[in-house]
Amino acid sequence: MGKAILLLVASFGIVGGGAYFSSLDAETRTAQTQANYEEDVLAREIARSALNVGHQILRRHGTNLVSGRDAINGSGQGRSRGKSGIHQGGRYRVVVDDLRGNAVRITAEGTFGRARHVIVDDYVVPVLFAQQLSQLKVRFLESQAGYCSAIFLQRWEPGLDVPSPPEMLFAASHNSDYDTLTVNKTIRPGTQMNFFIGVDQNCSTRPGGPSAPSSTVRAYPVQTHVYNAADYDYVHPALDVQTGHLDEMRESMWALIEPNRTQGNRWRIGWEDIHNPAWNNPNSNNPANSIQALKRLGYDATGWPSTPDRYGYRTLRDGGLDLSDQVIEVWLAPVTTSTSGTSDGGGTGTGGTGTGGTGTGDTGGTGTGGTGTGDTGGTGTGTPPPCACPGNGNQNHKVQIRHFPPGNRNNPQTICIALSAWNTHRRHHGDHIVCTGL
Repeated sequence: MGKAILLLVASFGIVGGGAYFSSLDAETRTAQTQANYEEDVLAREIARSALNVGHQILRRHGTNLVSGRDAINGSGQGRSRGKSGIHQGGRYRVVVDDLRGNAVRITAEGTFGRARHVIVDDYVVPVLFAQQLSQLKVRFLESQAGYCSAIFLQRWEPGLDVPSPPEMLFAASHNSDYDTLTVNKTIRPGTQMNFFIGVDQNCSTRPGGPSAPSSTVRAYPVQTHVYNAADYDYVHPALDVQTGHLDEMRESMWALIEPNRTQGNRWRIGWEDIHNPAWNNPNSNNPANSIQALKRLGYDATGWPSTPDRYGYRTLRDGGLDLSDQVIEVWLAPVTTSTSGTSDGGGTGTGGTGTGGTGTGDTGGTGTGGTGTGDTGGTGTGTPPPCACPGNGNQNHKVQIRHFPPGNRNNPQTICIALSAWNTHRRHHGDHIVCTGL
């Protein structure tokens, strides 16, 4: 009986000891899990801080993504590339890679203990947007193309959800048809611009035909041209636009938009005129068959050279997939409304007249409304007069329109309306803006 009791007590001791050690092991695992969780949380916080560092540095460089990227990446290679340091007892690292002409990709890494966390984010700068009343200048830089392409401008003006009709800037051309010709346009504040090429593969829309001299192309009156989509085999925009989402405009696959390295509000746009869907190959690192790889890595897949061309941009080449078939430079020059104005048209020069101030313009051009700049063969309207909208003194949010009452269109009225109401008037009554307080 005594032996049985001893055996029973011993067995309880073994079972109880096993339970104790099992409980201790569970507590150890729980503690380790908690430690791992805390390390992971800290690694994520460090990565987010690194991402903020990247954003802050890029913002300091404005639209100059090249200098912002170089400020972060430095001159190191491999793991030594980028900005790194110690934060909250862990380590961070942030690097920037080219993505598109108006975007870069930030990779932020945070480590703490055995935990590692990575955040990837795209940083996009607004392009082709007028912050204030401006004179748009578009300069033709070069063409290395077999096809002929015409270049057009489209505008999304404040309060409008649809673009204006396309405006021809340069007639269908290729190679040396144009030689650094500059076109001027007046751009209202708050206007988002886009440019596109209409590609004519057999050059049938080239002024004078495929074999006409370049002088015939340059003399074409682009100001009076009416866009007809059927004239072109396809179009390649500079920016991809989704209706109602102008703030989400992104560089088109078929164009390379590059901010000038030293001058703000100045961009270069280079287009690819061959429409080959097989080049939409974002996972490739071969620039010969992937537009995305060409934009990231340059022609030789070793990165774009740091030395700019004579205009301050990346050096373009000719051949196959090249993004150099039609190339223009775009910039915005601020206009003071009280003293000057600009008119639209097709080239630059001297010899026009502006009313309401001293004017410069091109042969046959006229500007009104201040200092006017006109263009060859065109008549410009200049800067519209400021609105005289009575009411609550908030005229900066109103526009003055020519209103055609329904059923009585022969009795138009000049009225002031809220900018937010302009779309309705435009769509339902065919009204047009007389002036703006913007």
